[in-house]
Order: sequence, then structure tokens, then C-alpha cells
Amino acid sequence: MRKLHFLASSALTLGLITSMTGLAFAEPSADPTPANPSPVVGVDAAVPYTESERAQNWEKLKFGMFIHWGVYSNFGGYYKGQRQPLGYPEQIKAWSKISDEDYLAEAAQMNAPEFDAHEWCQNAKDAGMKYLVITSKHHDGFAMWDTATTDYNVIDKTDMGLDPLEELSTACADVGLKFGVYFSIIDWTKHEAEPYSNMNKIPESMMPYIKSQLTELMTKYGEIAEVWFDMGAPTADQSERMAKWVHELQPNAMVSSRVWNNKGDFEVGGDNAVFSQKRQAPWEAARSTFPMCWGYCKWPEIENKRQNPAQLTYQIQHEVNNLFTTVANGGQYLLNIGPKGTGEMDPFEVNILKGVGEWNKAHPAILNGSRYARFPQENWGYAVVNDNAVYLGVTDGWAPDKTIQLRGLSSTVKSVTIDGTDTELPFTHEGTTLTVTLRGNSPDANLPVIKVETEGKPLYLSEKTVTSDNGTFTATEENAESMPSTLGYSGDVSHTVYLTAKDNAVMDATATVTSNALKDQTMYALTVGDTRMEVTGAQLKAGVEIGTLAANTATPVMLSLANPPYYATPLGINTFQMDVKGTVTKVVTPEAPTVVPADKCGVEQTVKLPTQEGVTYTTEKTNSTVHVTASVTKGYMVKDGATVEWDLSVAAQPCPAAPAKPKPAAPGKVEQPKKSADGKYTVAKGIARTGANNLTGLIALSFIVGATALTVVSRKRR
Repeated sequence: MRKLHFLASSALTLGLITSMTGLAFAEPSADPTPANPSPVVGVDAAVPYTESERAQNWEKLKFGMFIHWGVYSNFGGYYKGQRQPLGYPEQIKAWSKISDEDYLAEAAQMNAPEFDAHEWCQNAKDAGMKYLVITSKHHDGFAMWDTATTDYNVIDKTDMGLDPLEELSTACADVGLKFGVYFSIIDWTKHEAEPYSNMNKIPESMMPYIKSQLTELMTKYGEIAEVWFDMGAPTADQSERMAKWVHELQPNAMVSSRVWNNKGDFEVGGDNAVFSQKRQAPWEAARSTFPMCWGYCKWPEIENKRQNPAQLTYQIQHEVNNLFTTVANGGQYLLNIGPKGTGEMDPFEVNILKGVGEWNKAHPAILNGSRYARFPQENWGYAVVNDNAVYLGVTDGWAPDKTIQLRGLSSTVKSVTIDGTDTELPFTHEGTTLTVTLRGNSPDANLPVIKVETEGKPLYLSEKTVTSDNGTFTATEENAESMPSTLGYSGDVSHTVYLTAKDNAVMDATATVTSNALKDQTMYALTVGDTRMEVTGAQLKAGVEIGTLAANTATPVMLSLANPPYYATPLGINTFQMDVKGTVTKVVTPEAPTVVPADKCGVEQTVKLPTQEGVTYTTEKTNSTVHVTASVTKGYMVKDGATVEWDLSVAAQPCPAAPAKPKPAAPGKVEQPKKSADGKYTVAKGIARTGANNLTGLIALSFIVGATALTVVSRKRR
């Protein structure tokens, strides 16, 4: 039997509080606790997208396939029967010191009979991936496309007989994937290999060659979503030119940070690195199914994993958790596979993709339209928001009767269910803390997800919110929620404090920031709600007008660099104090004027104006319409959305029409009796008149005609 949890709360939307009551169904409990969401209106729980439209479109992709495939795939990590001594198998030419002659001999054997571009792309699509990135050229310098820049390429030196990039770009378009390319800046045909670091300087003489190759890649294969530059040590000018060449030909392409010198569009971090905490978007985590191998390898420890069913189960769980963790922290997950030299995808890796795809089909809201959220880090897992719901990924293990909490949820909760089912979970919602009790065994072996449906979009209210009822606020770094840079542990790119004016609004507010790290000439961005202003450090110290803080509404105030040299450049301020002062202002909803009817018909009606504290009314009459406008006096403000103008009709009510007079009969005419249907005689309506002006008095004579009584009325002359 189910027990009802009655929720008496407020449906919260930004700038408006609408009272309402909701119901939530849950499993029986001894003493259900009613939900009491905060009366303060929170902010959109979704972290705002990057301002760049190019970055926004890319961030929505979320999950992609990375493919390392080239001549090295034919070796599989072995040369002349000997395992390469160190390093990734895609770098076997350097590690095993393979001569150009032997490398090309292996290339000549590469005919890839099992290569099927459509199958590769369909496998990616079925896994839930939205884009595919292929190695166009790795460090070996071997071009895997039909290029005019060198004969060291797949067309001239292999027996494949096709351009893999052309095949893949076409197949991606056919199945609905975005297409991208990996491009190694270092090229072992141009300089000596240094596989320990792969940080060769790029001679200026090599730049025209790089430009020609990039030009081909950016013009021959349709729209390019991403260019994954890798390795080398170019100068800042060289990095800037490479990024520029891409953007000139592919304006929507995102350039990886490994173009170096902070000239890229997104950070990729280290190989196989997955951030476990939020980072400023955009960023991408690239991880291989076998972290030791990006290209295909057949080493014993890898082969043992391929043959172990338990390893496949673990691997699927691991990749699903990596995917959810990355998306919930604001990143893209780029999962790498290494096909064999024959063109066949490793069956073990294909099964990993299938397992991840099944999970994505069961939880479509995680990748399709979701966004990482402002909610604080919890030890049980992570959260994303999508439409009118919060999705909780329980990465820390599911156990019966275990409770998990989500802090900061200020929206009214309609229901809490196991995602993809109608199974409800018991919950309480006290203030802004949602507590959910888990039931039974884990509903998903890979990663269980809980759906929290809210009234309207999910709203967030920070536990660190600074509240004031006198128009004065003071916040420090202890009250701030900071966004770490994607540049590792280099610092935060922004600090956000949340301010709430209790009961009454605060007008003409001024914010002052003090910090030893604040630089007078540096331009900073102070974003209040949705309004962004650029000010100098000196102006912040002196005080900046920030407008009005709405009553009982959390207003985020974010401090960041206005024009950072790189999007991930840290703010450089770790300690600060922000003081905000303004005038307390009462929020009122003007009462509506009414029309007072007139005492008499034919007279215009009048308008009665309300008498309300802080509100004045003005009127203007046009014909029979009175236009009324409400305004507020100093110290008051109109509630957002309230009506302040009315048009009232005061037209007079028409008088009723006078009754019609009877038509006089002709003089001297006597109405003759008429026989009715029942055989009786009556005189027609009206009175016979004879000399009416000279008649006074009445004489009534009665006759009996047959069986009918007849009364004749006449007047007696005076």
C-alpha cells in the first residue's frame, strides 16, 4: 500500500513566486516529512553555455569516438616478432627503430579488406556518440588521406585503393555524426623522432607544408567539427597561425589545446585523464579502451582482457561511469578504439560500444539536451539537468535503504523515480535539501540513474547565499562558489556570490570589491544576473552600480576577467571581500481601479481609485474611456509582472424605453361583439368613443344575446 507525501510549497520561477500544492507518491514510511522548498527564488540550475556559438554547438555533442588507425596498426606492437620496448604501439616506428624501408614494406601489405566506414560510423552512432575523430596523420608522418603534399600516403604506399577520410566523412554524414580529424604537428619525415617527449621544435621551413596539409583536410571532407592537434613545440606565433588556418576554412571547427601556447578552443588535459570535479567548459577527456594502446596492439595482457568476460563487464561499467562523470563536470568524452590493420574493429571494443549504447538508450536524457549543473559535489555521484528534471547518477554504489542528498534544489519536487521506470523512491525535501532513500537492488548494473522531476525547470539556491533585510551585504571567498580552470591546478576562472534581499527589494545597489590581487588597470567582468559589465580594478575598488536586487530572489554576482588572453586563464584572485549597499525598497502590486455605476440612467459612470501605500494613480479620459496608470513613490517598486495600466469604460447606462400608448378608435364607432371559437361573444379591446371630448361619466349596459352576456360601455354627456 502506498502512502501519500503531501507537499505544500511554492512553484519557483525566476522573478515570480506562484503558490501551489503538489503531491508525491512514495513507499510507506513511518513518519513522512512534508517537503518545504525555500521561499526564495533560485537561479537556473544549469551552468550557462560558453558565449561562443561555435563552442556551444560543440559542447552539445558530449560523446565521441576517437580512432587511431594507420600503418602502425599492421604491426600491433611487434616488429620482427619482438615486442616494442616502450611506449604506445602507434609510435612503434620510433621505439623499435624501424627503417623507412621496412615501414613502407609493411604499408604495402595494408589492403584493409575488412574496412567498412559505414560500419564504423554506425557502431559509434549506436553507442550514443555524436561525433568521430580519426587520425589523419600520426607522428610517423604517414598521411591517411589522398594528399598532393607527399607520396608518403595511403593512396601511393598501400594497397588499400581508397581514401579512408573520404569514406568516413561521407559515412558520418549519412548516419548523422559530426566529423573531425587528429593531426600530429611533429612529423618524423621532417625531423628526428624523440618519442620520450615528442616535443620537437617546429622549423619555420616546415610551416608551409603544415599549411598545405591542413588546407587539404579543411577543404576536401565537408564540415569539420574538431581538429585534434597533437605534440611538438611550436612557437606562439606558429600555434596562432595553425589555429587561424583552421578557422579561416572551417569557422565552426574547434581546435584542441595541443596546438599549444593557449591558442586552442578547448583543453584536452593528459592522456586518459578524466576530471572528477567541475571545470570551466569547454574541455574534452580523451581515453582509450586500453590505456596502454591507442593504436591496435596484441600484447598478452591486452589479449587476456579480450578473452575475459568479466573484463568486458568491468570495461562497460567503467566507460559508462567515465562518460557520466565527464558530462556532469562539463566536458566531452572522447572514447578511443584501435582497429586492426585489416580494417576490422576489435570485437572486444565493439562489445564495449554496444554495452555503453544500451545504457544510453535506457537513459537518453543524459546525452540529449542535458547540461552540467551548479549543484555542489556530492560523495554519492553526480547530477545533470535536462528540461524539468535533475538526473542523479549514483556512481558510489547502490544499497537498500541508503540515503543520498542533493543540496541546493529550490524548485518544488513533483516526483522521484528510477529513471526509465515508474518506480517511485521515498524522499523528503526540507528547505533546499532533497533526501532520497534507495530501495532494493541496483536497477542498473552499469550506472543507476534517478530522475527528480520538478515544477518547472530545476532551480538552484546556494547554501552560501548572503541574505540581508537592510540593503547591506558582505561576502568573501568563503561565500563564493568558484569555477576551476581546465588548466589543471592553476586556479579559478571566476568567483560567484549569491545575494538575496529579504522581503523587500534593494534599489540603486553599489558593489565594491577589495583584494590585494585586484589590479587597477586590469579589465574585469562583473556579471549580475544576466547583465555583464566590464570595469577596471580601480572602479571595483571605488564601487560599481549594479542596479536592483529583487526581493526574495537569489541574484548571482560573478567576478571574472573581461578579456582573458586565453579562455582558461585563471582570474588570479584567491581572497577578496565584496560589499554591496543599496536602498531597501518595498515591492507592491498595484490594486486595480473599479467602475462605480451612476445613480440615474443616462448619466456617465465614475472610476474609483484605490488608496494604497506607496502607489499613486493618474487618469486620462478620452470620450467614454478612462485610462488609469499606477506608479510608485520613492522607496517602493512594482512587482515584476504586475499590471500598472487599465482602460475602463464609463459610458452611461441607457434608460428603459417608455410604454406604447393604445391606438384611439374612430369617433362614433362602436365595437361590435365578435364570436369566439367557443361560441361566446366579446367586444374587441378598446372602448367605443362618441364625442370623447364632451363625455363624462360611464354608463354600463348589459344585454343578454342568446346565452352570451354582452356589456356595452358608453359615456354619458354632461
